[in-house]
Amino acid sequence: MDDGKGTFPSTRSWRDIPQEVKPRAMSKTGRKRHSMEIAKVVCGILFIAAAAWGTVALVNAFEYHPQKIAKATQSGPLRKLTLNTDGVLSRDWVLRTLSIAPKASLMEVDLDVLQQRLLASGQIRMALLSKSFPDTLNVTLTERAPVARIRVQDGDRPLRELFVARDGVVFEGEGFEQRFVEELPFLTEGVRLVRTKSGGIAPIPGMEVVSDLLTKARYEGGQLYSLFKYISLSRLESDGEIEVRSPECEGLVFNTRDDFFRQIAYLDYIFGMRDALQPSPEAPLARIDLSHGRSVPVTISRKPTATVASSATGPRVGAAATTRPGQAPGKPQVASNGPAPRPASPTAQGGAQVNGRPLQAPTRPSNALPAFQNFQRNTTQREL
Repeated sequence: MDDGKGTFPSTRSWRDIPQEVKPRAMSKTGRKRHSMEIAKVVCGILFIAAAAWGTVALVNAFEYHPQKIAKATQSGPLRKLTLNTDGVLSRDWVLRTLSIAPKASLMEVDLDVLQQRLLASGQIRMALLSKSFPDTLNVTLTERAPVARIRVQDGDRPLRELFVARDGVVFEGEGFEQRFVEELPFLTEGVRLVRTKSGGIAPIPGMEVVSDLLTKARYEGGQLYSLFKYISLSRLESDGEIEVRSPECEGLVFNTRDDFFRQIAYLDYIFGMRDALQPSPEAPLARIDLSHGRSVPVTISRKPTATVASSATGPRVGAAATTRPGQAPGKPQVASNGPAPRPASPTAQGGAQVNGRPLQAPTRPSNALPAFQNFQRNTTQREL
């Protein structure tokens, strides 16, 4: 019996036939073109790498090895220096501070080193230097203005007078007029000078508030600014009070939490009472406390003061200032009786009394007062 009876073979297609196809052979021209494309890509990568390396090397040479570039270019010596400043420093001071070699070329000058030399003085807050080829150095300065003075004795060195800026930076200073310097008050009690790692003096804290008070007194208080001779910061941090002394008044207490303008207006009103108060170095007021608002305790010195010769020294670096306010360091001064204690009765009654007469401060300054005539509240403020 046939097992294959009734079965038929499957239909076959030409696609089932195995075929061996060889890839098309590349011509000689095609292989050459392909090689050229690969060569172009490699050359482009090498060019980019070389350009990057050259840029880095050039920047490094300009920044760290300007002498080599100067010798290669054979540039001439530095001949000109242009100065633009908002302060009092002169061109001679800048040249002396920069200490540039006489035959140094513009390419040899390191701007970072010169900038650090200028900032090290303390009087300069910001310094910008640039080069203008072939032989000009441009210097732009922003200076600090002093708001107070302080006398310092560093070790065995002689006593010297330094300036204090609004941000508390202590510097020697140069170029200021003598009249302007003599009007600056001295910082006395409550000042601690600390030596920094670089050998300088650390900034004095709280000088921004003191500067605001002095600015108000100078530009809005008129003649009252002459009373600001010695500034005590002993209670600035603890009680928020600044005490001012002068030969005419042994103590003016200002509260930093209140408006300085209002307190100066009260002070002007008190000194405007010529029939009741006539302060002078021979008969000064002992104390005027302006930190209580409209209740201003006033104490009159009953005892005449005596003039004595004093050889007080200023604060040492690393120690607190101990010079008494009211006594100029290193000069004969009036010996004060010290600040009198705050009277309890006038403050408790809500007003002050002078010689048995009630004293009330005005709510706002009057135009008739001598120190505030033609006063404008929106007067432009200027930093000392």
